[in-house]
Amino acid sequence: MLDEFSSVFAREDTSFITQLDSLSYLDIDQLHFNLEGMSKLLSSLDGNKASGPDNIPCRVLKELASEISPIITAICQQSLEIGILPNDWEKAIISPIYKKGNIHLASNYRPVSLTCVVSKIMEHIICKHIHNHIDRYDILTSLQHGFHKTLL
Repeated sequence: MLDEFSSVFAREDTSFITQLDSLSYLDIDQLHFNLEGMSKLLSSLDGNKASGPDNIPCRVLKELASEISPIITAICQQSLEIGILPNDWEKAIISPIYKKGNIHLASNYRPVSLTCVVSKIMEHIICKHIHNHIDRYDILTSLQHGFHKTLL
């Protein structure tokens, strides 16, 4: 089934993309996970969401946020420093979700990945850190509008 999913993705021609001038920017600040932020993110989880491959229910993460946030903060910080994720964080449960058309064709399904909630929280923190750096130094051009935050 994996071969079927990968066969429906398009290969784009990128030869027409213009090259931007090489500018130098300040290095991004060192990221440090903090206990308060981790606790806040954990306590704001939807307790009814499904757990990932690690089988840790969101309700447990939410209700025990203040107790487990020091441990999760330390794991995330160490993982960032050594550049290695815990094995369960690299796994996903992939389910085919029907889109439309013939139910017997794999191209009429889209893959949805269910990953570990804690790894998604870590990803969110890292993404926010990168976006803050990009916004602070106005690194993206208007041609890169797909990477800008949506303003409401």
